[in-house]
Amino acid sequence: MVISMLDPEALSVPLLAFVRNPTVKRIYSTIVDASGWRLCAAIYHPLTFGLLAWTTYRLPYAKDYVCKSQGHREYLGYLFSVLLILRYVQQL
Repeated sequence: MVISMLDPEALSVPLLAFVRNPTVKRIYSTIVDASGWRLCAAIYHPLTFGLLAWTTYRLPYAKDYVCKSQGHREYLGYLFSVLLILRYVQQL
């Protein structure tokens, strides 16, 4: 914890470092949206831009009417898209 307080970038690791797989060469386009109560993520084909998969998730807390945690929900949406890509690739 001391290192993260003194030099936050010393321990930073991009999320892609956890999901990269050298055997998978596809690059997927994703779109993510986060509302006050729900997340949504979609994967599109890299060449045709056809919809490959999508999902939505109802957040387990009350709707945020004043948008105090919109940044938090947007980040959760990004993580949600990573999970969707992993699940989609497993099904291939």
